Amino acid sequence: MASQDAYNFAVIREAIGHEDALYGFKGGFDQAGMALGLKAGGYWPNNMEKHQLINHQSTVFCLIRILAASRQWSAAIF
Repeated sequence: MASQDAYNFAVIREAIGHEDALYGFKGGFDQAGMALGLKAGGYWPNNMEKHQLINHQSTVFCLIRILAASRQWSAAIF
């Protein structure tokens, strides 16, 4: 980001209309590393008072080019 080779896409964050929960998507692209990323997750603010384990969950997807000259992408989920 500091070298301006990477940038973030607009964040989407919406209330889902149940239990004050929010769901969001964040994404970005690193041109130097040829990596495309997406994070999707939810926030359930009332879970802690209900003695649930967590109030936040997310999945991160990272897409990277297999070869610099290739148009094929490989995906990893974290």
